Amino acid sequence: MRYHDTQNYEMKTDPGGALWARGKCSFFGGADDPMDSGATASGFSTKDHPDGPYVALPGPVRRKYGLPWGCRVTVENGAGEQARGFLADTGPAKETGRQIDLSPIFNVELGIETDSVVKFYVDIHTIDERFKR
Repeated sequence: MRYHDTQNYEMKTDPGGALWARGKCSFFGGADDPMDSGATASGFSTKDHPDGPYVALPGPVRRKYGLPWGCRVTVENGAGEQARGFLADTGPAKETGRQIDLSPIFNVELGIETDSVVKFYVDIHTIDERFKR
């Protein structure tokens, strides 16, 4: 992956057809984020669901791969432990140099911190119930 372009990186495809990438993470939302208004690009409210397993990927990546809101995103730490969430917003900000924004629950479940390198898989065929209409 090209780390210098954190907004338009290439995702790879695993043998099962899932898209994946590896990169630095950051966190957003939850009680400890004073800048979180609760609003997301998808309409999901982080204020109404502060403990939800939501993630954000850059807009150019989401558009390039046709990633629908609510699609499953599995995040894996360096020890191979995984936690599942869903795509709810765009981010992180380009100037951060990070590839994925995570809700605080991933910090708890995977023991990762800001700038930890994670591997993340995107399943465009599995949509979280909150996004089904």
